[in-house]
Amino acid sequence: MREYYPNRPKITINEEYIDIVTTDPKLAYGYSLNFIQEPFPRGETAIARSAKYSYRYAINILRARFEQGEKVIKNSVYKDSYLEYFKLSAEDLK
Repeated sequence: MREYYPNRPKITINEEYIDIVTTDPKLAYGYSLNFIQEPFPRGETAIARSAKYSYRYAINILRARFEQGEKVIKNSVYKDSYLEYFKLSAEDLK
């Protein structure tokens, strides 16, 4: 799990670029992790399209279930790790 660095300043980008970031799972996750260092609700729709980034977003950013991304996680190699991390059964996934 990647830890945030509380002394590292948060960085924002121009609004015109945010629209681009919100369309790509990797960019949205990366922006959340490396720039704003907090959840990025505007990018969650894109993140939810990718099992890899849905899993990482839940573990590293939310530190809670990411129900919007569970549909793709359920059918991926990340399923068992996700279930174990949040102490869930397969029936608990949305």
